Amino acid sequence: MQRKILLSIIIFAVFSTLFICGCNNSSEKAESTKKNAATISEQDQTADTNNKTDDQQQNQVGEKKSTEQKTTKQTTNNNDTSQEQSDQKTTTTTGTKSDKSTCTLSVSCASILDHLDSFNKDKIELLPDDGIIFYKTDCEFSSCESVFDVLKREMLAADIHFEFSTTPVYNTNYVEAINNIYEFDGGDFAGWKYKVNGTFPGCGCSLYKLSDGDVIEWIYSFSV
Repeated sequence: MQRKILLSIIIFAVFSTLFICGCNNSSEKAESTKKNAATISEQDQTADTNNKTDDQQQNQVGEKKSTEQKTTKQTTNNNDTSQEQSDQKTTTTTGTKSDKSTCTLSVSCASILDHLDSFNKDKIELLPDDGIIFYKTDCEFSSCESVFDVLKREMLAADIHFEFSTTPVYNTNYVEAINNIYEFDGGDFAGWKYKVNGTFPGCGCSLYKLSDGDVIEWIYSFSV
């Protein structure tokens, strides 16, 4: 009878031990599975983070390329605009140039050399040796300019003394002196006169409108 009881206790103890070991193994397996699941989750998060980083980098690269393309496009547009402005400027310049005509101008006081006895002795030293104050020169002029306008501009450009008087009522100008040689320096009827294409016009120099190819001659005359 005692042996049966002892055997029952031993069997119970063995089963208890096996049961406890089985529970521990299950707990360890569950914990291991939990750890593995946590590790996998962390790896997935890391992968997601890496993917997001890659996506962000790709987006940044795409944005950079887009910006560069926009900049290039803007630069191209600017260049096109500059080219258009240059073309417009060239067209304007060409158009302005085409509005210009050409005449020739000369200024001479050679007649004084033949009338030195009648000329102001104090100004003889102002006379050029050949009597030419301004040699025949091609000059550009616009459609609205007169003989007076061309003479005034060219004398100022050549730094030659030039003096005139204006009559506002008639909007006319009268040339009094060129190269410090004045009217009346050669007598009561002496002064400056002009010819266009070899003839003396019948109007003042500020009223005569030029044509392309006109030849203007200013001369000092003793019979104005």
